[in-house]
Amino acid sequence: MSKSSSYVLRDSNRTHEKEYGKHGYGGNNRTKQISSLIERAGFDIIDIPQEVETTRWERYYHGLRCWWRYERRGYRTRYPREYKPSPTGYRYLKYVKTFQEYPGAAFLIQEEPPHFESYHAARDVNLPVMALPHNLETIHRGGDPEIIREVNTTYSLLNEVKHLSLTDISICISREEQWLLNNCGVKTDFLPYYPPEQKRKKLRVVATRRKKVSSRENKYFVLGSIHNKPAYKGILDLIDILRQIWRERRSFQIDIAGYGTDSLRQEMDLEDGFTVHGTVSPEELIDLQCEAKAQIVHQSYGLGALTRIPEALVARLPVLANAHAARSAYDLEGVHIYQDDVELSDLIGSPLSDPPSLDPPEDAEHRFI
Repeated sequence: MSKSSSYVLRDSNRTHEKEYGKHGYGGNNRTKQISSLIERAGFDIIDIPQEVETTRWERYYHGLRCWWRYERRGYRTRYPREYKPSPTGYRYLKYVKTFQEYPGAAFLIQEEPPHFESYHAARDVNLPVMALPHNLETIHRGGDPEIIREVNTTYSLLNEVKHLSLTDISICISREEQWLLNNCGVKTDFLPYYPPEQKRKKLRVVATRRKKVSSRENKYFVLGSIHNKPAYKGILDLIDILRQIWRERRSFQIDIAGYGTDSLRQEMDLEDGFTVHGTVSPEELIDLQCEAKAQIVHQSYGLGALTRIPEALVARLPVLANAHAARSAYDLEGVHIYQDDVELSDLIGSPLSDPPSLDPPEDAEHRFI
């Protein structure tokens, strides 16, 4: 590849779809969505390497330099409980050496907001930065009791936002994050998640098959992953709610699937109305989506179901979601929001028509390009 301004550098931990299973996941699909738009804009993508060669002296020198230059100005580059300069120096050098190897890059795509050294390294060489945070990591992890005990989440959020203010623009996945960052002086735009082409093909199969079914049994579908703590905690809380409703009515079935959810069989003694499928193949997932009357999405903390809800709607699968999970999806046809256990109970068993397939966010895509 020629080293001209027709390429961009990208920093992302979500490029490998098998990182958390065999068949891809929400963050991986968001990266694919972004990649397709970058390519439509005429740029090739070169990924920041995970490892670079450094010397011990380089790591300590640049680690101390980062602490001295940036932490005095309120930009913390160290991670919690990190007291040695070497890790900071290594992360900084990873970007510096890559920028030196590719001096003709048009700009840096940053999909990992907590990689704070990248912002300073880019500014040191006048490389423009476009941040595309999949979520604000501090908020995403902030409701986790373990994180709350170890980290001052308010300070960590301030540090994350201050670093995003160093970007030329930050493209948000939700309107709520755009609102927050705008009010903190960060230049932003909004690009909602829409499944990439490979994922859309599978969802269209679901939509086509659902058209041919006139009525369905009272079956509901829950999808999540043990690797995503807010999503998994949401599944556990949702099961507790559904068990109470099921014991009163015994008139519906719940199918549960997702990476690592097999563990629910050991963790919980579930009633006959609940079936844990665990990790499923794409074909098995399609079957579960076709058989379901609706998909239930629930979160107790975190940043909402920003990929699961659009994917369900592209498959023309109605969604029952609590208000926390449904953020940035309140206005989407086919999303039925419940505020508490009573409202969820009322929705279960009520008539639900399949929504129209969700259209791509063309205006947002054109702005991005």
